[in-house]
Amino acid sequence: MKKNEELFALIKAMSKSEKRNFRLESAQFKGSAKYIKLFDAIDSSDEYDEQQIKTLFKNDKSLRQFHVLKNYLKQAILKSLRSFHAKRSKQVELNDCLSNLNILFNKELFQLCEVEVKKAERIAVEYDLFSGLNEVQNWKRKLAQTKDPSNFSLFKQILQQQIDSVERLKNQHSYYQLITDLSESIIAGYKGPIPNEELLEDINNASSFESGVIHCNARYFKAVNLGNADETKECLNDLIAFFELHKNKLEQYPGLYISSMNNAISYFVFTVDYDTALKMIVQLQDFYDRIKLQKENITLLKQALRMYNLELEIYRQLQAESENKDKIESIHLTVEKAMNKMPDSYLISFWFQLANIYFVLEDFKTALKFLNKIMDNNFGDTRSDIQLHARILNLMVHFELNNLFVLRYFVESAKRMAKKVPYDQQFLKKLLSCFSKLGQLSPSDFKAVFIELKTLIANNDLITKEHINLSTGYINYNRWLEKRGIS
Repeated sequence: MKKNEELFALIKAMSKSEKRNFRLESAQFKGSAKYIKLFDAIDSSDEYDEQQIKTLFKNDKSLRQFHVLKNYLKQAILKSLRSFHAKRSKQVELNDCLSNLNILFNKELFQLCEVEVKKAERIAVEYDLFSGLNEVQNWKRKLAQTKDPSNFSLFKQILQQQIDSVERLKNQHSYYQLITDLSESIIAGYKGPIPNEELLEDINNASSFESGVIHCNARYFKAVNLGNADETKECLNDLIAFFELHKNKLEQYPGLYISSMNNAISYFVFTVDYDTALKMIVQLQDFYDRIKLQKENITLLKQALRMYNLELEIYRQLQAESENKDKIESIHLTVEKAMNKMPDSYLISFWFQLANIYFVLEDFKTALKFLNKIMDNNFGDTRSDIQLHARILNLMVHFELNNLFVLRYFVESAKRMAKKVPYDQQFLKKLLSCFSKLGQLSPSDFKAVFIELKTLIANNDLITKEHINLSTGYINYNRWLEKRGIS
């Protein structure tokens, strides 16, 4: 991103409610017309063209210091965003208390300072905000020294509290260092001991909620890496139990909770324990409803979309029974509303999942609608694996719709995409050859092609371990062939 595009990116990242709040706040201040004019001009632009925007101010003195106007607008937006989100974050609330303390202390309003210190300390202690707690305790000591300069025992007591809060902060850092080293070692294929690993011996080593969550996740990652299924499941159960024990902290750490739950759901989907996964999804959806997940929090929104993707995966594996149609359509509508905030990789994955599900439901026209969304957009190399399988599923859909005359054309499209993925090209060539034949043979000869395809899928000599997902993970060919009478 170029420096002159930073303001454009900031405005485009704002939600409708954030923009509305900014305009309402700005309208209250005299002289805001110029930067509101600039805000609206940028907001209505699809691309940032500074020269074009400057033409709006050609007869205005502001043009001489256009960079000053842009910076003024940027700071006004950030101030508005801070105000808008103030009630949603205890960290922001604590920061406000600390700002108040600085002002009140300098005015020697010490009694008001003491009220603010008590409030700030309560927030910091309750929500494990240790760096802020240390700063609050610093103000607490200053106030004590001002009130009674010779009360050394009290000063020492407060200093000890500061040492304790620093130690708890160090404990968090140790756990973050541990999970970082563990993740790095897993990627590198190293299975030996790592620094701070002794922390995993007992959950009581974690001195805060955040450390406890990391403790459970680190144990889980380690168990998965070692291939210990029983230990993995025990770790996830411990994680869920830990969340149950600290329900009052979940809303303050939504990202930590949601990402951890998604990891657990992913594991249960992977191990085909769909009942447990669906129960956890319901629990997580209830949490979303409770916190009223806001669209402006893109990080949490992406986590929510990951959960919906996992839910679709379950419905696909369960053959997408018709009673799930309402839930599937609800997820589809949720995705459509969040499209402009979703990375391309998420969109491709969602559309493919939906196409796959409607294919299983034999609603081929709807399946084709979602496949076209993938194939008609230029996504480059993003999720080229899914883009390839979308083109293969597209062949199956057109076969079901009896559009045999287009199969040859779409086979060529799939071949071009196949060159972009590191898959077994011999397998792909044979697979696409089967569909090419289906577009040229008479219906009486289809069975022979289906048998050829069945043999290809079953022939493990052609599918190495690295490529096994090519035949089974994206499209259930065997299920399709069974419906075609090939068992």
